[in-house]
Amino acid sequence: MQVREMPQSAEAEVCVLGSMLLDPDTIPEAREIVGVDDFYRPAHRTIFDALCKMHQAGSAIDLVIFQNYLTDNGQLEKVGGIEYVDDIVSGVPSAANLKYYAGIVREKSALRQLIGIGTKLADRAYHPEGSAEGLIDETQQRLIEQDARHKRMAGNVADAGEISGAVLKRTEEVWRNPDCFVGLKTGISILDKATGGLRPGNYAVLAGVTGKGKTTLATSITESVCRQGKAVLYISAEMTPAELMERMLAAKSDIYLSRIRNGRLRDGDVNNDWGRLADADAKIAQWKLRIIGKPLSVPEIAAAVRKFGQDLHRPVDLVVIDYLQKMKGPGNSRYEQVSGVSGNLKNMALDLGVPLLVLAQLRREVGQSGRKPCLHDLKETGETENDADVVLLLHHPPDNGPDVFDQDQYEVWLKIDKNRNGPETPWPSETENQKGAIRLKWKPSVTRFSWPVE
Repeated sequence: MQVREMPQSAEAEVCVLGSMLLDPDTIPEAREIVGVDDFYRPAHRTIFDALCKMHQAGSAIDLVIFQNYLTDNGQLEKVGGIEYVDDIVSGVPSAANLKYYAGIVREKSALRQLIGIGTKLADRAYHPEGSAEGLIDETQQRLIEQDARHKRMAGNVADAGEISGAVLKRTEEVWRNPDCFVGLKTGISILDKATGGLRPGNYAVLAGVTGKGKTTLATSITESVCRQGKAVLYISAEMTPAELMERMLAAKSDIYLSRIRNGRLRDGDVNNDWGRLADADAKIAQWKLRIIGKPLSVPEIAAAVRKFGQDLHRPVDLVVIDYLQKMKGPGNSRYEQVSGVSGNLKNMALDLGVPLLVLAQLRREVGQSGRKPCLHDLKETGETENDADVVLLLHHPPDNGPDVFDQDQYEVWLKIDKNRNGPETPWPSETENQKGAIRLKWKPSVTRFSWPVE
């Protein structure tokens, strides 16, 4: 049986180490891209670690000083002696290409890590100690961690001058065009002004009690985003794609959802439901919207986002997940599982550069007491409030009777209870029109939210 060699590039590893020796100023850049364990050969790991320790200690570094350092620490012969260290320096074409060399080393390391995960998976599958579902969850978690590490080392690294220039350019664009938004507009003007819209890489949570409009508000925001020509992936753990589409058609056509589901549509001259429904269908057909009607793990969601983007030949603009507590993850308790899923969702948003709108349940006692919810009322996890960039809370005010002008419409309050990049908003007042408060209109019969347009 032929033994296959593990992925590696001795030449790239030598070039990284040689660049660090030739120009010690490149050491911080190298450390941003690769770590000790990314080197395949033990001698190269030792050399890299020694160079990093010398640089961190503020020591001068050149070939002679480095050889003395290895000798003093009993490592010179272990790495191949003076001759090998000399060969490393002479084998580097140019220290200016360190980023390219380090990228190769990191890539080969990632491939070896994947082989290790696959090998362990095969061994565990041949000799199972638990359920297949548990093994799948454990493997998915390891893949998430490996993907996050690989992406973290590969990206989100930039010099101050580069970042500053990009920020100033974006600020100038907004200054010249006040309607320019960094993120996606939800259509709710107070919310958009406070948050700058749903921003790439951000993780927004929309929380409310059971059966009080979370999904309706999420589909209303989805419609607003789709009407801007943006691509949305909607993942529901509670409804089939057909059930969600019934809601969207009802909202778009202003026809009672019960009529659509039961087929009791009117076809008269005054109330022609069929005509309105056909018009709504024609408009929705133009949206870049994909619906998945089953619970997915975080790796499955990431794969679905990539697949949708490939099919569209463009990036996905928004991912909506309904809802957090329905997702499964590793852990012994629901608290650990949901907390782990929440952290992985944030990592996925950063890795894919896509905003997430994730629905979440509030504790049952919030609905029973009728009190205004707060951040700590998120059900089964305290980590979500730490992971999320934005947390939105829905509340039905007391004595919330039907609207005077529409007996099927109710006022619902929305509060920005956490906003990492901007101000929070107050709860509206029951007696006065409080500035900065968000009041929405909920029409459950047609599953639609509306709000004042500025």
